[in-house]
Amino acid sequence: MKVKFQHAVSGLTKDVKVGFSWTSFFFGVFPFFFRGMPIQGGIWLVVSMFTMGISNIYLWFTINKTTAHYYLENGYKPVGPGWDYASSAWGVQLPPGFDARHSGMMPQQQAPMPTAQQPDLVALPGAAPAETQAPSLQKQTSA
Repeated sequence: MKVKFQHAVSGLTKDVKVGFSWTSFFFGVFPFFFRGMPIQGGIWLVVSMFTMGISNIYLWFTINKTTAHYYLENGYKPVGPGWDYASSAWGVQLPPGFDARHSGMMPQQQAPMPTAQQPDLVALPGAAPAETQAPSLQKQTSA
């Protein structure tokens, strides 16, 4: 079973499988690097070298859970079906506003997207008007 994550700002979606990782089985610690997690990959690479690869057996069963936790901590939100099962398998609390029956965030409970607004220009007390602050771009003629 796969669970989808969507980044709140960029809208990028990623899938994470629940359970055993065949990718880690064949490629060891390198899926951490493929998934954008170089610090965890570096740590596991060192641990794997010290244990002569035996630690990878533990990694095969935990890398997907670690990836899910990383995505949740870095701005990704769960979308789509499968969270009722995945949350218990990974030990993750369902986020506020999440309804497992509807397989996603309820529309009325989603936070509004920020809009770009022009900042209000406020004159400081004692400052000259804006048009007199800017230097003149016209040539000055000598009299």
